[in-house]
Amino acid sequence: MEVRFTAHAEKQLVVRRLSKDLVLEALFAPDQVIQQETGISIYQRRDTGDGKEYLVRVVVRLEGSTQVVLTAYRTSKIQKYWRDDL
Repeated sequence: MEVRFTAHAEKQLVVRRLSKDLVLEALFAPDQVIQQETGISIYQRRDTGDGKEYLVRVVVRLEGSTQVVLTAYRTSKIQKYWRDDL
């Protein structure tokens, strides 16, 4: 499957200091995938950095056989986004 980053996503990776490797790791080996009603999926993966645990969230829209990364970010608010019901 092909992966494409939007211009917005590319910019946000720089601003948020996230590597593409980290985003692709979350995309191809997620701990959770949350399906949204709008056809958008959120791929989540726990990550450790600076001695703290974070959640990397990658927002993706499927266009044919291409996964389009809309945005990605890292958050320390794991409990807010983690879904135990999945």
